[in-house]
Amino acid sequence: MPQINFYHLTKLPVGKALPKLLEKVILSDKRVLVQLNNEGRVQLLNKEMWTYTTKFFLPHGAKGDGFESEQPIYLTCANENANGATILAMVENSTVDNLNDFEKCIYMFDGNDESQLQNARNHWKEFKSQGHELTYWQQTAKGGWEAKA
Repeated sequence: MPQINFYHLTKLPVGKALPKLLEKVILSDKRVLVQLNNEGRVQLLNKEMWTYTTKFFLPHGAKGDGFESEQPIYLTCANENANGATILAMVENSTVDNLNDFEKCIYMFDGNDESQLQNARNHWKEFKSQGHELTYWQQTAKGGWEAKA
């Protein structure tokens, strides 16, 4: 049963905050599946990840980029694990059917979006009732993270 870390965005958007977390995952030699709600969000995040910094290259791709099974970070809106990831990042209230196929999950939501905030609260209750170990991180004014629960 995976540990689920909730990340509550208050300052930086997903395209700036998520890549910083993904850097750590890539440096630990793990693969990540990033689950988004729709193809438009997949393409936008794919583009943002190419330009978010010049200091670190984040190897990633989405369907149509080729070599899906070899991508260290794979962006999708489909219910698939094309790259054999062990880490799941659920972004903006996306969900997957096979949560227990992962060893760890990142659940990132925008606290300024009432629908995402309410869905995050509902998912917290659901995951807790299923027995998952949960942690809650809130974004600081400078874009870092502070543990809250």
